[in-house]
Amino acid sequence: MAKKIIMPKLDMTMEEGEISTWFVKEGDSVKKGDAIFEVLSEKAAIEVESTAKGIILKIIHQESDVVKVAETVAIVGKTGENYADLLEEKITEVKQVSEEVVVKETVQSVSRSTGKVPATPAAKAIAIEENIDLSEVAMNDQGVIRKQQVINHMTKLQSNQPKSTALAKKVAKEYDVNLSDVSFEGSRIYSDDVLSQVNHEVPVATKLQGIQKMSANKLTKVWQNVPMVTLTVEVDVSELITLCERVNVKINEDGVRINMTDVFIKIMSLALVENPKANVSLQDDMLIQHKDINISVAVATDEGLTVPVIKNVNHKGLIEINREKRLLAGKAKNGTLTKEDFKGGRMTISNIGMLGVDVFTPILNAPESHIIGIGRVKKKPVVVNDEIVIRPMMWISHTFDHRALDGVPAMKVLASIRDMIEEPYSIIL
Repeated sequence: MAKKIIMPKLDMTMEEGEISTWFVKEGDSVKKGDAIFEVLSEKAAIEVESTAKGIILKIIHQESDVVKVAETVAIVGKTGENYADLLEEKITEVKQVSEEVVVKETVQSVSRSTGKVPATPAAKAIAIEENIDLSEVAMNDQGVIRKQQVINHMTKLQSNQPKSTALAKKVAKEYDVNLSDVSFEGSRIYSDDVLSQVNHEVPVATKLQGIQKMSANKLTKVWQNVPMVTLTVEVDVSELITLCERVNVKINEDGVRINMTDVFIKIMSLALVENPKANVSLQDDMLIQHKDINISVAVATDEGLTVPVIKNVNHKGLIEINREKRLLAGKAKNGTLTKEDFKGGRMTISNIGMLGVDVFTPILNAPESHIIGIGRVKKKPVVVNDEIVIRPMMWISHTFDHRALDGVPAMKVLASIRDMIEEPYSIIL
């Protein structure tokens, strides 16, 4: 039994699609799932698969035809099978009669010598859309240019050009490139061949995938649904720098060198120890009070930003924190992090001070309620004991979920972090 191949609805907003390329011809045998034609919709050029098995008995719509969703484009069946009842002849007759009425009502007998061309509105519409000069189009026997004459003219022009994909045609039109001038290899012109003809730089579009796609979706959801507030303080890191230098002198272990990020991670864990009511997260309508203190560390990789977790930081020393941080960073860059490496974070540290940033407002790493943003160290004049001195200063930003925390407990967390940064020796006692 013969079956119809219809124009599919390729996305939620699609109403019609342009058939850009047929991969088969009448008489060809196809299987269900074979790509049989390419459609150019508002979103992209997409190959359409056959929904039936058999012989292509009839191709109803040709290349460059714009076809409404669910309209029949071809008939598939057995050789010699009668498919007349599938052709929707009555609809075709109505369209033809309608166009003839328009011709009688609108066409005037005007010669080409006047500079005006007698053409139906449908013909003019296609000519405008496809940038066709109607003076070059042959009239029909009645001395009028109808839609079919314009289509015939376009077919003649296209027959002088090599086959090209729908995307190649779109790019050529956008950048005013004549497809006849494009150098290519193989049986058809692709968009890359057209772009090679363009003299100016063309932006490259890359679809988000993997970590980038997951991160983008997660951040968008957080930004839309979580009321975030960011508090900032400027801190003196003189003593913190000195602490790192002295600790590293005492360390006698290859590959271990304590830096400021290691100390920040430890300080953040102790700030939650000092403020246990702030070690919370909101899940649906439930406020969860956590006992474990795990710090997430933002790590930049070639594939995007990832945030593995160091567990029970409050019970670990600086050397152990340094080892785990380097281990997780290595796994992140090698793409070997597991689901377990991302579980249980309570507060995230994002240190981009090494990139020259002073202050920024980090976005929460849901479902965590806190994230700490670390700016760069910059020497500047400050007042100490009523005297102006030069000190290494740094901005600390604390973004928190205002549903889970009010401003006062959030500020207490930031105050604890500030105090331990400015007097860091207490963390190793």
